[in-house]
Amino acid sequence: MASSIFSELAARDPSTLLFAQAKMTYVGMQSEPVRSVVFSVYTCVPDVGVFTQSYPELHYGNDTLDALSTFTVKHAQFVGFLDLLASVPVAADHSDVWASISIMPDLREDVTHELVVKQEPAESLIDDFVDQLGSGYSVARLVLEDFKRGP
Repeated sequence: MASSIFSELAARDPSTLLFAQAKMTYVGMQSEPVRSVVFSVYTCVPDVGVFTQSYPELHYGNDTLDALSTFTVKHAQFVGFLDLLASVPVAADHSDVWASISIMPDLREDVTHELVVKQEPAESLIDDFVDQLGSGYSVARLVLEDFKRGP
């Protein structure tokens, strides 16, 4: 299972997540680039440049693409993503890893929490998050579905 840090972040007072962001980077084998997804609470502009890269053996090249996919969500949806993330199994090793998922709870703190996951758990997380977002987030839903398709 993922670290309990994501459960702890989800339990925070919403006012402490005013500058929260998440990033999903495809790190699996690919023949063409896959846009990374960066989303934040609506009180903050998504910014891929603030995330640190925890695993030097992984390829984060998709984070440097000129065109990233971004969107914003309300605090409740961000907390819902954290709740979902808390139950995602972390890849035991980095062979056959599909995605890196990073959370920066507060831009002002320069702290990133990252986990790497295999394809099936990542796809399930995306499906659950898309379902949780509902119809009011059509752009976010399209961005996430595009990411899930991979290369």
